[in-house]
Amino acid sequence: GSTPDDIASRIAEDVQDVFRSLPAGSRPVGIGVSTPGTVTPNGGRVEHAPNLEWRDEPFGSILAKRVPTGLPVRFGNDANLGALAEHLRGAARGFHDAVYLTGKIGVGGECGFLETCEDVYGAAAPTSGGVRLGHCQ
Repeated sequence: GSTPDDIASRIAEDVQDVFRSLPAGSRPVGIGVSTPGTVTPNGGRVEHAPNLEWRDEPFGSILAKRVPTGLPVRFGNDANLGALAEHLRGAARGFHDAVYLTGKIGVGGECGFLETCEDVYGAAAPTSGGVRLGHCQ
């Protein structure tokens, strides 16, 4: 199924698999979750994800109950986090401004953009000017 409970259970199983495969003495510092649609990063509420048929789902609290306690879980829109990943490790590395377009769900998909500013989701960014994430549909 694709209910929030079903997906949270699958993610929790995957997290446990990752934990089991870590070298001795290693400890993850957190879990990052990207979801399609409109997402509230603080708390992980999925306001609307048409392709999942979710509306106003408290996915963050559902998932937090299934993963190891004390491990922070952060959420974001898939296009925004894709843009951030490209900025930190991919094709947009070293650039201050970038546009990231997705097209895997429907024509046009979504886009995330980066532009110079102070922080990313409230945390200091790794570049001198930082980045701001934006989302458009």
